[in-house]
Amino acid sequence: MSSLLLRTLMSLGAVCAGAQDPTRTLRPQQEVQAISENRPIYSLMVGTDLSMPMKPGLSRQDVQSAASESTRQQALEKARAYLLAQSGPMDGELQAALASATIVPIREPSTKWEGDTYHVRTSWEIRFQPQFSGFFARRMSDNGGLLGASLWTSRKSYRQGEDIQVFMKGNHPFHARVLYRDAQGKLLQILPNPHRTVSTFPAAEIIAIPGGADRYKVTVTPPFGEEQIIFFASTAPLGDLRLKDRGAVYDVQGTLEDIARITRGIRMEAFPPEDIVEFVEYRVTVITTK
Repeated sequence: MSSLLLRTLMSLGAVCAGAQDPTRTLRPQQEVQAISENRPIYSLMVGTDLSMPMKPGLSRQDVQSAASESTRQQALEKARAYLLAQSGPMDGELQAALASATIVPIREPSTKWEGDTYHVRTSWEIRFQPQFSGFFARRMSDNGGLLGASLWTSRKSYRQGEDIQVFMKGNHPFHARVLYRDAQGKLLQILPNPHRTVSTFPAAEIIAIPGGADRYKVTVTPPFGEEQIIFFASTAPLGDLRLKDRGAVYDVQGTLEDIARITRGIRMEAFPPEDIVEFVEYRVTVITTK
């Protein structure tokens, strides 16, 4: 879709209401194939709230440093307990997933001293390595377990003049955002958009993009190359991005790294420390040619 995305979205009107449902032509095995070929990144967003008193021989700076490390360990322990509750007993694979996870704060901590007691509240992302995607996939079901949300396209490659169709599905109700990055690095948010503003989606339903109230089609035009669809899904509302209305879709301000961070972070400050939010990032690459 290279510059094709920008050109096409700006020039096309509403999709005909009587058009055939694009999901009817999707072979069932395509969804399974997409999951196996594109490994999602799973994360848990964990809130922590800790109070640490002064101890003899320690300065306030010492206490603050110790509290920071303690909240990190608290987040990891909460993630471990959550996964055990959702996926069953501890095993070697779960231990390996936790041991290799990246643990980073997703917002600035809220801190204060009350007398000789230091209070710190923050939120952490426990991000699991892509090689453990199979571990999480095996612990998802329609009746419980972890959030499973996936995105796929009808094909891996498209030629000039063909329309690109994207699909997504979750095993539980979920919040989502879908971006498109063309071969030149241009980023657009294609869902939600000015005409299809919904950002929450039901479980077990294949969602077509474009579809519904969308007023664009994605038709391949030059320049050609490698395109990428980026999908964020979560059990909580996603962070707000800086967007510019382009009529049918939004321009997205910032780098993809900044967008991923903001998507994970802004709304997290609203959830209480005892809550844990599940998060999935999924990227699918397609090739466009003449």
